[in-house]
Amino acid sequence: MRPDNGQIESHQWLVGNSERSLAFKEDSLSFKKLLCVSIAVESIEESLPQYTDGLGLKLMGEIHPGERGYGLRIAELGDGENVLLELLDSPQPGPIRTFLDRHGPGIFQLRLQTDGLYDTIKGLQSRDVRVILPQPVGGGDPIKEPDKDISIAFVHPASTSGVLIEMYPPQD
Repeated sequence: MRPDNGQIESHQWLVGNSERSLAFKEDSLSFKKLLCVSIAVESIEESLPQYTDGLGLKLMGEIHPGERGYGLRIAELGDGENVLLELLDSPQPGPIRTFLDRHGPGIFQLRLQTDGLYDTIKGLQSRDVRVILPQPVGGGDPIKEPDKDISIAFVHPASTSGVLIEMYPPQD
């Protein structure tokens, strides 16, 4: 017997010009859509032509530093309206450099939007999924103290066959 009792709900979203569907269990943890695929590269400048010239994606804005520090740089690529991919590089020690040293260039993470980040985190933890929470400003435990600001969280790659999942709250 299937653990989901066969109750699958299909969600549709647009990726580029083609429609894709993703099946979620009815009691899903409110993942709603794929926001972006992050790709770690040794050098944004050297990799960029593969995506712009080769795939026809547009560089959406300037290459800019990441908000989390450690020399992270980001190039957002898309169709002119929507960011579909982001290239990440970092010469300094940190998560991107560690990933590149261990695995070489490749998909670093998937960014998914949730209906409610707090409820999704609680639901994942109840299923023994390993969740990574950045420490909120001022310390504390954002799950035990729901008034703490939770603006982002991750599903550890050990829980998803080696893929880091970044979870984002609803977008305004």
